[in-house]
Amino acid sequence: FLTLGHTQRGSGTPEAARQAVGDWLAARIGAEQAAAFVIDNGSGLARESRGTARALAALLQVAWGSPAMGEFLASLPVAGSDG
Repeated sequence: FLTLGHTQRGSGTPEAARQAVGDWLAARIGAEQAAAFVIDNGSGLARESRGTARALAALLQVAWGSPAMGEFLASLPVAGSDG
């Protein structure tokens, strides 16, 4: 997460990384939907991290239309058989 901030913003700080991710999201799902995501430390495990169902649905729609869709689907677990 900090490396992302460093490479995209020139500063390896959490704020720089949040800005880089926010810009990436805004370019793909729009600024309004991107603002619905709150990223704390990039782990996805922080209590403060959250997003709306609508914003997640928009992000998944973008992933579905992506050239990397096949690899994305292959990386998802299969309910009841993968863990």
